[in-house]
Amino acid sequence: MSDFSRSHDGPTQTRSAGDGRALDVILETAEHIGDRTSRLSRSVSEGISAGDALGAVARQLRTLASNTSLEASRLEGSAAIAEIARQMRLLSGQVTALSDQLAESLRLQSLALGELSSAMDALLADTSMAQAMRDTMVDKGRQAEPAHQAGMVKATTATAMEA
Repeated sequence: MSDFSRSHDGPTQTRSAGDGRALDVILETAEHIGDRTSRLSRSVSEGISAGDALGAVARQLRTLASNTSLEASRLEGSAAIAEIARQMRLLSGQVTALSDQLAESLRLQSLALGELSSAMDALLADTSMAQAMRDTMVDKGRQAEPAHQAGMVKATTATAMEA
């Protein structure tokens, strides 16, 4: 006989202790995932702020490009300044595209995190309810039994009564 089975009165207690530990492990894992989800959510929020800052840089580059173009016109077609303005407009377009791509990616991550958070909340609620049911059954002096076993006990009892 193993040390584990010697430490319990019978198979029902062994199963009940295992079921209780399994619920505890599920709850701990769900809480850990919930914590990680919260940290990831904060990171996404920081990324959104960085994307907003990147968009502001793109707008500033466009403004500088426009001002530089105006200055090139005022200086009667300075080729060097006109080229700088053109390069600034290209850079502004690239930064805008990057900002838009980052914003879309972060928006999708934020949606996925919201769904994950809702699923975690449901899992925590279900686990807590299962623990409460187990605790109630233990408090009443009965050991929690899997549903399929409880059905087998009733069927066995009915067969024994018929005999």
